Amino acid sequence: MPYKVGEIARRCGVTVRTLHHYEDVGLVVPWRSPSGHRLYSDEHLARLYRVLALRQLGLGLDEIGAMLDGEGGDALSVVRQQIAALDASIRQQQALVERLRALERCAERGEPMGAESLLDVMEVMTMVEQYYTEEQRAALAQRRDALGPEGMKAAEDAWRTLFADVKVAIDRGVEQQSPEAAALADRWQALIDAFTGNDPGIERSLDRVWAERGDDLRQAHGMDPTVMAWMGAVLAAR
Repeated sequence: MPYKVGEIARRCGVTVRTLHHYEDVGLVVPWRSPSGHRLYSDEHLARLYRVLALRQLGLGLDEIGAMLDGEGGDALSVVRQQIAALDASIRQQQALVERLRALERCAERGEPMGAESLLDVMEVMTMVEQYYTEEQRAALAQRRDALGPEGMKAAEDAWRTLFADVKVAIDRGVEQQSPEAAALADRWQALIDAFTGNDPGIERSLDRVWAERGDDLRQAHGMDPTVMAWMGAVLAAR
Protein backbone atom coordinates (compact mmCIF):
# COMPACT_ATOMS: atom_id res chain seq x y z
CA MET A 1 0.00 0.00 0.00
CA PRO A 2 1.50 3.36 -0.98
CA TYR A 3 1.95 6.05 1.67
CA LYS A 4 1.27 9.76 1.33
CA VAL A 5 3.94 12.33 2.00
CA GLY A 6 2.31 13.66 5.19
CA GLU A 7 2.26 10.25 6.83
CA ILE A 8 5.85 9.54 5.82
CA ALA A 9 6.97 12.88 7.28
CA ARG A 10 5.11 12.26 10.54
CA ARG A 11 6.33 8.72 11.08
CA CYS A 12 9.92 9.35 10.01
CA GLY A 13 10.27 12.54 12.06
CA VAL A 14 11.13 14.79 9.12
CA THR A 15 9.32 17.71 7.55
CA VAL A 16 7.31 17.55 4.34
CA ARG A 17 9.62 20.26 3.04
CA THR A 18 12.61 17.94 3.61
CA LEU A 19 10.93 15.17 1.63
CA HIS A 20 10.15 17.63 -1.16
CA HIS A 21 13.81 18.67 -1.21
CA TYR A 22 14.95 15.04 -1.39
CA GLU A 23 12.64 14.70 -4.39
CA ASP A 24 13.94 17.88 -6.01
CA VAL A 25 17.57 16.69 -5.80
CA GLY A 26 16.66 13.20 -7.03
CA LEU A 27 17.36 11.24 -3.84
CA VAL A 28 13.85 9.88 -3.27
CA VAL A 29 11.38 10.55 -6.07
CA PRO A 30 7.88 9.22 -5.23
CA TRP A 31 5.17 8.30 -7.65
CA ARG A 32 2.38 10.74 -8.47
CA SER A 33 -1.27 9.78 -8.31
CA PRO A 34 -3.60 10.88 -11.15
CA SER A 35 -4.59 13.81 -8.93
CA GLY A 36 -0.94 14.78 -8.36
CA HIS A 37 -0.46 13.45 -4.81
CA ARG A 38 2.95 12.05 -3.89
CA LEU A 39 2.86 8.31 -3.12
CA TYR A 40 5.70 6.33 -1.53
CA SER A 41 6.08 2.60 -2.20
CA ASP A 42 8.11 0.04 -0.23
CA GLU A 43 11.03 0.69 -2.58
CA HIS A 44 10.83 4.42 -1.90
CA LEU A 45 10.84 3.79 1.85
CA ALA A 46 13.88 1.53 1.56
CA ARG A 47 15.73 4.29 -0.28
CA LEU A 48 14.54 6.94 2.19
CA TYR A 49 15.88 4.85 5.07
CA ARG A 50 19.30 4.79 3.45
CA VAL A 51 19.20 8.57 2.94
CA LEU A 52 18.24 9.27 6.56
CA ALA A 53 20.77 6.77 7.93
CA LEU A 54 23.61 8.25 5.89
CA ARG A 55 22.57 11.76 6.97
CA GLN A 56 22.84 10.64 10.60
CA LEU A 57 26.35 9.44 9.82
CA GLY A 58 27.22 12.99 8.77
CA LEU A 59 27.27 12.70 4.98
CA GLY A 60 26.13 15.50 2.72
CA LEU A 61 23.34 15.06 0.19
CA ASP A 62 25.73 15.08 -2.78
CA GLU A 63 27.77 12.29 -1.21
CA ILE A 64 24.63 10.33 -0.37
CA GLY A 65 23.40 10.58 -3.94
CA ALA A 66 26.71 9.26 -5.24
CA MET A 67 26.70 6.41 -2.72
CA LEU A 68 23.14 5.35 -3.44
CA ASP A 69 23.98 4.94 -7.10
CA GLY A 70 27.47 3.56 -6.53
CA GLU A 71 29.39 1.50 -4.00
CA GLY A 72 28.81 1.58 -0.28
CA GLY A 73 25.22 2.77 -0.47
CA ASP A 74 23.44 -0.57 -0.67
CA ALA A 75 21.12 -1.47 2.20
CA LEU A 76 23.53 -3.95 3.83
CA SER A 77 26.44 -1.49 3.81
CA VAL A 78 24.30 1.31 5.24
CA VAL A 79 22.92 -0.92 8.00
CA ARG A 80 26.45 -2.02 8.92
CA GLN A 81 27.71 1.57 8.98
CA GLN A 82 24.82 2.61 11.21
CA ILE A 83 25.42 -0.35 13.55
CA ALA A 84 29.10 0.57 13.83
CA ALA A 85 28.26 4.19 14.68
CA LEU A 86 25.68 3.13 17.28
CA ASP A 87 28.09 0.62 18.79
CA ALA A 88 30.66 3.38 19.24
CA SER A 89 28.05 5.64 20.84
CA ILE A 90 26.92 2.83 23.17
CA ARG A 91 30.50 2.17 24.27
CA GLN A 92 30.93 5.85 25.08
CA GLN A 93 27.68 5.91 27.05
CA GLN A 94 28.65 2.77 28.96
CA ALA A 95 32.04 4.27 29.81
CA LEU A 96 30.29 7.36 31.16
CA VAL A 97 27.87 5.27 33.24
CA GLU A 98 30.77 3.32 34.80
CA ARG A 99 32.57 6.50 35.80
CA LEU A 100 29.37 8.07 37.14
CA ARG A 101 28.70 4.99 39.27
CA ALA A 102 32.18 5.31 40.76
CA LEU A 103 31.39 8.93 41.66
CA GLU A 104 28.03 7.80 43.07
CA ARG A 105 29.78 5.33 45.40
CA CYS A 106 32.10 8.09 46.63
CA ALA A 107 29.15 10.37 47.30
CA GLU A 108 27.26 7.62 49.16
CA ARG A 109 30.26 7.08 51.46
CA GLY A 110 30.58 10.81 52.02
CA GLU A 111 34.00 10.83 50.41
CA PRO A 112 35.23 13.74 48.30
CA MET A 113 35.19 13.21 44.55
CA GLY A 114 38.81 13.10 43.43
CA ALA A 115 40.01 15.49 40.77
CA GLU A 116 41.11 12.65 38.48
CA SER A 117 37.73 10.94 38.75
CA LEU A 118 35.94 14.18 37.92
CA LEU A 119 38.27 14.80 34.98
CA ASP A 120 37.62 11.27 33.72
CA VAL A 121 33.87 11.88 33.83
CA MET A 122 34.13 15.22 32.07
CA GLU A 123 36.42 13.74 29.43
CA VAL A 124 33.89 11.03 28.57
CA MET A 125 31.02 13.56 28.69
CA THR A 126 32.88 15.63 26.13
CA MET A 127 33.41 12.60 23.89
CA VAL A 128 29.73 11.72 24.07
CA GLU A 129 28.61 15.23 23.20
CA GLN A 130 31.34 15.99 20.73
CA TYR A 131 30.51 16.17 17.05
CA TYR A 132 34.01 16.78 15.76
CA THR A 133 36.93 14.36 15.60
CA GLU A 134 40.16 15.08 17.44
CA GLU A 135 41.83 16.13 14.19
CA GLN A 136 38.93 18.42 13.35
CA ARG A 137 39.01 20.02 16.79
CA ALA A 138 42.74 20.62 16.41
CA ALA A 139 42.21 22.25 13.00
CA LEU A 140 39.44 24.47 14.36
CA ALA A 141 41.61 25.46 17.33
CA GLN A 142 44.46 26.40 14.99
CA ARG A 143 42.19 28.63 12.94
CA ARG A 144 40.80 30.21 16.11
CA ASP A 145 44.33 30.91 17.38
CA ALA A 146 45.36 32.30 14.00
CA LEU A 147 42.42 34.71 14.01
CA GLY A 148 43.07 35.87 17.56
CA PRO A 149 40.55 37.83 19.66
CA GLU A 150 40.18 40.61 17.09
CA GLY A 151 39.63 38.20 14.23
CA MET A 152 37.06 36.23 16.22
CA LYS A 153 35.20 39.43 17.05
CA ALA A 154 35.28 40.46 13.38
CA ALA A 155 33.78 37.10 12.39
CA GLU A 156 31.03 37.47 15.01
CA ASP A 157 30.30 41.00 13.78
CA ALA A 158 30.15 39.74 10.18
CA TRP A 159 27.57 37.10 11.14
CA ARG A 160 25.55 39.63 13.13
CA THR A 161 25.52 42.08 10.19
CA LEU A 162 24.59 39.32 7.74
CA PHE A 163 21.68 38.16 9.89
CA ALA A 164 20.39 41.73 10.01
CA ASP A 165 20.76 42.14 6.24
CA VAL A 166 18.89 38.87 5.57
CA LYS A 167 16.09 39.94 7.92
CA VAL A 168 15.77 43.23 6.02
CA ALA A 169 15.65 41.33 2.72
CA ILE A 170 12.89 39.06 4.05
CA ASP A 171 10.88 42.06 5.29
CA ARG A 172 11.25 43.71 1.87
CA GLY A 173 9.96 40.58 0.15
CA VAL A 174 13.17 39.81 -1.76
CA GLU A 175 12.69 36.73 -3.94
CA GLN A 176 14.82 33.72 -2.97
CA GLN A 177 15.86 33.26 -6.62
CA SER A 178 16.95 36.88 -7.04
CA PRO A 179 20.54 38.15 -7.49
CA GLU A 180 20.22 39.95 -4.14
CA ALA A 181 19.43 36.67 -2.39
CA ALA A 182 22.33 35.00 -4.21
CA ALA A 183 24.71 37.72 -2.96
CA LEU A 184 23.54 37.15 0.60
CA ALA A 185 24.02 33.41 0.13
CA ASP A 186 27.58 34.02 -1.11
CA ARG A 187 28.36 35.97 2.06
CA TRP A 188 26.77 33.24 4.18
CA GLN A 189 28.76 30.49 2.47
CA ALA A 190 31.99 32.51 2.74
CA LEU A 191 31.60 32.74 6.50
CA ILE A 192 30.91 29.00 6.73
CA ASP A 193 33.98 28.30 4.59
CA ALA A 194 36.06 30.52 6.87
CA PHE A 195 34.96 28.39 9.82
CA THR A 196 35.41 24.97 8.16
CA GLY A 197 38.48 25.84 6.11
CA ASN A 198 36.72 24.08 3.20
CA ASP A 199 37.36 20.79 4.99
CA PRO A 200 34.63 18.33 3.82
CA GLY A 201 34.82 16.40 7.10
CA ILE A 202 34.31 19.51 9.21
CA GLU A 203 31.49 20.58 6.90
CA ARG A 204 29.75 17.23 7.47
CA SER A 205 30.22 17.55 11.23
CA LEU A 206 28.82 21.08 11.12
CA ASP A 207 25.81 19.83 9.16
CA ARG A 208 25.27 17.15 11.79
CA VAL A 209 25.45 19.68 14.62
CA TRP A 210 22.74 21.81 12.99
CA ALA A 211 20.64 18.80 12.03
CA GLU A 212 20.63 17.43 15.58
CA ARG A 213 21.04 20.54 17.74
CA GLY A 214 19.83 23.35 15.51
CA ASP A 215 16.84 24.28 17.65
CA ASP A 216 19.00 24.49 20.79
CA LEU A 217 21.62 26.61 19.02
CA ARG A 218 19.05 29.00 17.56
CA GLN A 219 17.46 29.49 20.96
CA ALA A 220 20.78 29.88 22.77
CA HIS A 221 22.07 32.50 20.33
CA GLY A 222 18.76 34.27 19.72
CA MET A 223 18.71 33.39 16.02
CA ASP A 224 15.55 34.26 14.13
CA PRO A 225 14.21 30.95 12.73
CA THR A 226 12.68 32.75 9.74
CA VAL A 227 16.14 33.98 8.74
CA MET A 228 17.58 30.48 9.01
CA ALA A 229 14.71 28.94 7.05
CA TRP A 230 14.84 31.58 4.31
CA MET A 231 18.57 31.28 3.83
CA GLY A 232 18.38 27.50 4.00
CA ALA A 233 15.94 27.56 1.10
CA VAL A 234 18.20 29.91 -0.88
CA LEU A 235 21.24 27.69 -0.35
CA ALA A 236 19.32 24.49 -1.09
CA ALA A 237 18.16 25.87 -4.42
CA ARG A 238 21.66 26.70 -5.65
